[in-house]
Parts: sequence; structure tokens; C-alpha cells
Amino acid sequence: MMKSKILTCFMFAFSALSSMAQDFGGLLDVGTVAPDLVNEKGNVLSLENNRGRCVVLYFWASWCPNIEEYMPKMKELFATYDMKGVEFIGVSYDTDKETLDKYLKKESIQWKTICELKEWKETNTAKDYRLNKIPTMYLIDTEGKVVLATENIGKLKGMLKKMQNNRQLVAPSLEGEDQLPQFVGGIPVLMKFLGANLRYPSIAERFRMEGKVVVDFVIEKDGKVNVTGAKVTELNDVFHLPKYERLSDERKNQIIEEGKRQMINEARRVACLMPDWIPAKRRGKEVRVSHTLPITFKLQ
Repeated sequence: MMKSKILTCFMFAFSALSSMAQDFGGLLDVGTVAPDLVNEKGNVLSLENNRGRCVVLYFWASWCPNIEEYMPKMKELFATYDMKGVEFIGVSYDTDKETLDKYLKKESIQWKTICELKEWKETNTAKDYRLNKIPTMYLIDTEGKVVLATENIGKLKGMLKKMQNNRQLVAPSLEGEDQLPQFVGGIPVLMKFLGANLRYPSIAERFRMEGKVVVDFVIEKDGKVNVTGAKVTELNDVFHLPKYERLSDERKNQIIEEGKRQMINEARRVACLMPDWIPAKRRGKEVRVSHTLPITFKLQ
């Protein structure tokens, strides 16, 4: 069974390209109205519910050998475009629900996933979308028509970027329903706030340590900030002061660790002082989102 699945994953179609936006023959032509989807209960999921938004359809299976290459890239696209109004729908060809559920949980998949729990060539979706191999991706426009059919995730990324630049990801009537969280006044005001409140850690200043701390926090639906973590991501090599060089290796390590600890504590302290943000919106509703803030410690 596994052998036949692996072979299927790498099966290529040899018919002529039907469109510039298709990588290989057999897939739906650009401009075709995208067929509806079917779940494991046989219920039809109409794509008309997503009119006005671009839709990424991701046809895949947890058993496909190259899924470890594709899934991280798809999650990056989701993180970039979900809050810009693009709807992501995964269509899995797993045949065991428990296996699928475990994979979705392990990978923290956030987009909607449907599955008919059948061998993929027996499924309605594989037939309707003329799939020859998986993973395969379709990009559907705001009118429900195929814009791109591809098994190259780089081409999907490029088309999404192009449509974003042309303001084609959502219909004009839906603009503003999806937005990232914002610091009141924007980035310049945030930088001014950090400059006014940040105090340089004592041991870091004494030994001329510079670095960057990334603070993780959650912006609640009401805009309030909840700091969840912080870590040093950069630490420069400035430990050439005579008073540092004279120390033992053990003491040097202690100083480095203490400097990092003080930077983290100070970054967290200042992040906790931030006023309420303008909350994120997804599909017109305020949502709770995770966010990061890089804080740089640099001596003048």
C-alpha cells in the first residue's frame, strides 16, 4: 500500500500545457470556475461562501514523501496571507482520520482541512480537480475562478505576491475586514516609546555588551498586551576590555549569562508597559493574535 502511494506522489502528467499558469497537463484551465469540495460525510462545501476572497486550495497527504518540504513553506504563506484576507483550505488524502488528526496537531495546522477518507484517486476532489500528483495547489480568485494550478509552491508564492501588489486578494467591498494589530500612532510612535522607557542593563553597560532581544506577546481582542516570553537572538563580540580579559573563563561566562538575563528582563519590563494596541481583525472580527517585538540594546 505504501509503495503505491509513494509512486503516485511522483507520477508526472505528460499531456501538453493548457495554460501559462499550469505546470503540467491535466489540471483545470485558468478561468475555470472552481468545483465545490466534499468532506468525509459526503457533504458538499461550496466555495461560493468565499466569494470576494482569494482561496488557496492545498491538496496533500501526510504520507507523501515530500510533504516535509512543502508543509513548512505552506505554513509561511498562511502566516503571511491569512490576515490579508486569503482563505486557505487543505484537502487531505489520508485514509485514516486518527493519523490525519495527529499530523494536524503535531504541525499546528490552523487552516481548515477536509478529507474524504478514501484512496485519493477514488475521491471526488481528485477527479474534479484533475489531480495527477500531490502536493498540488490551486489559487482561486475573488470570483471563484482558477488563477493558478501548480505543484510548485514557489509559483504560488509569486502569484500571491503579484496579486497583493495589484490589490486583488480581496474584493474592494471586503477591504478592511482583515488587518494586523497596530501600535497606536504607528511604528515611529512605538520607537519613541521604547526609547523613552528602555534602561540599559547595568552589567551589559559596564562590559559594553550589545545585543537584540525578541519579545513574544499576545495582543488580546481588546488590544491589551500579554507578554509570553523573550530571548536573546543576537549578542555582539565586544568583550575586549582589559577588565574583562583579566577574568577567568568561568567568570566571563557568568557575565555573559547575567548580561543576557538583564537584557531579557528589561525588554520584558518595557513590553509590559506598552499601552493597548489596535487589535487584529480577521474576517471583520477582532481576534487574539501572537506578535513579536525586537528590542535592540546598543551603546551610543
